[in-house]
Amino acid sequence: MLTIWKEKKFLDLIKIYDAKTGKVSLSLTQMLLWTIAIGVMVMIFSLMYLQVPNIPDSLIALMGLSVATGSIGQYQTNEIDKRTPPAFKETNPKTGFRAGLSDLITIYKSDGKPFPSIAKTQHLFWTLITIILFIWKSAVDGQLWDVPAQLVVLMGM
Repeated sequence: MLTIWKEKKFLDLIKIYDAKTGKVSLSLTQMLLWTIAIGVMVMIFSLMYLQVPNIPDSLIALMGLSVATGSIGQYQTNEIDKRTPPAFKETNPKTGFRAGLSDLITIYKSDGKPFPSIAKTQHLFWTLITIILFIWKSAVDGQLWDVPAQLVVLMGM
């Protein structure tokens, strides 16, 4: 960790983008946000009650699904990138690729141009809403909130 920190590559530990194309991945971003939210709440409750809190099965399933969808998403991205002609892959001269938060809600057509995705926008919207609800409900109830399966489905997992 110290070596990574010293070389200023600390954020390489939590890459949420494809190193080849630089596109920010929605599934990896969801996994990162949920890992942080659940981890912080478990740590807070552990410090408050001096014991590890009961972790609901829905949170374990949600994290497992996050890993699965992240892996599937990365596979699909790699397959799409293999089929995209090199002439259509725009790059940024500074970084070597285009990267931005807009990647979370866009898909790239076969000509390489970004196109807004309603499905990805909905998944991001429901992820943010559910994380806010998770943190709020957990804080108010004094225990980790058992996220309803319907919200997990709305997040696209």
